[in-house]
Amino acid sequence: MCNSAFQTAVVLLLGLAAVVVLGPVPAAASPAGTATADTTEENASPSVTFYRAADVDGDDLQSADDIERKIADGSIENAAVMLERETLVVAIDDERVASHHEPANDSDGSDPATSSTGRFFASLEEENDGHLRLFQTNPTPETLRTEIPLGPENATAYRNASVTYLVVDPAVPAADDRSVSHRDRYGIALGSTYRPYPMDEPVEFHESKADVLHLSSGDPLPTEAVRREVEINVPGDGDAEPEIRLELDGENGTETRTVPVTAVPWSDHHGFSADLSTVEPGTEYELELRYDGDVVDSYSGVVREPGATVEVAEVTETTVDGEPTRELTLDVGTTHGGAILVTGPDREQLYYSAGLEPQDDRSTETLRIPGENGRPTLPVDEEIHVHLEREHAAVESTYPIGSPAAIVPGAENATEREGMSDKDGTSEGTDGSTEDRTESESTADVTDAESPADDVPGFGVSTGTVAALLVALSLLVRRMED
Repeated sequence: MCNSAFQTAVVLLLGLAAVVVLGPVPAAASPAGTATADTTEENASPSVTFYRAADVDGDDLQSADDIERKIADGSIENAAVMLERETLVVAIDDERVASHHEPANDSDGSDPATSSTGRFFASLEEENDGHLRLFQTNPTPETLRTEIPLGPENATAYRNASVTYLVVDPAVPAADDRSVSHRDRYGIALGSTYRPYPMDEPVEFHESKADVLHLSSGDPLPTEAVRREVEINVPGDGDAEPEIRLELDGENGTETRTVPVTAVPWSDHHGFSADLSTVEPGTEYELELRYDGDVVDSYSGVVREPGATVEVAEVTETTVDGEPTRELTLDVGTTHGGAILVTGPDREQLYYSAGLEPQDDRSTETLRIPGENGRPTLPVDEEIHVHLEREHAAVESTYPIGSPAAIVPGAENATEREGMSDKDGTSEGTDGSTEDRTESESTADVTDAESPADDVPGFGVSTGTVAALLVALSLLVRRMED
């Protein structure tokens, strides 16, 4: 009996020691950020499919049977891209959602509040404390996520078994009060919380089937070889490739050219080229992008010779955080736009860059560099080079003025200056921010190198605790033997 009690006591004490030393065994946890799926029978595998009804009249979509026939014959196609003004059909395969729509194939009544569609949305919203909505899947850090609530005012609901079809009114994504931007992508969610439905991929909206990249109406074209990229946003209904119709209206009359849009070696997109070297400067142009039998976009402007000017109007020496630096005032003009780069002599150090708009009649704009935008300071004791780059996709990358377009020489005796005013504050990348970052990183290194053992889970028990357990075990053994 004593031996049995002794063995039991030993086991208990050893178990207690293991718990204290190693710590309790944590329960299995899901990875951070992983959503927990609803695995109930009625919602075991919900899914969403988007369909593009490009050339189907709304009168042809009056029931779930109509929609499924159009899907079967290809009139409504499963698509991840569509135009903003086209009709979107959303298929939600979810028994829980479908159960709110009765009768299954009825959208009776002209009053949205009393129709089966109205009752469907009202019932769904009441149970889920929210509504069905389109939500943007590609917001940027600078913009808020766009959401478009769906309801009887902008969608009609139909049902067949577990599938609910929502026929969204044309142009709803581009409505004035909730307009979407070009290339916005959307999924669909239910309820007041962010709860998106599983889907193969979101639907992306476009303003037009194709676009000429890096060209806006009003931009001039140069009297030289021209090339531009063309991006196909939405597939056409036929096999015809896009083409460019270019009309040139000058003093010697009107000339019309048709230029094919094809795959090109200088771009991942389609593109076209046109030689305007023989066109008289001042000739007006109108460029149409035709695709799938339609004019999908048009641009107009003037053809003129490329040229650029830059003048260093002022060089000011000052200090920032006790270090000598310079500021530049430049008068810059470019006929076709592009960009200005301010660099060191070898172009490895970029001090400033900005886009430039085309200027009419050789006019200029004044740039103050570095300005108030936190750019790196300009050195005093080395040359500063100013480059004027041509517009994107230009065959020639620089203007006839050459590159660099201007050179600001380094000042002599740069380290012996007097009377230079010190600026308040620091710019991006100044000593203040560097010191803060270095101090933090240094502290982190020390912490990692000198981290005590008791910061590690399971190994933070002092030797005194273990010794106390062993003493207790020894006393118990002696008492049991007595």
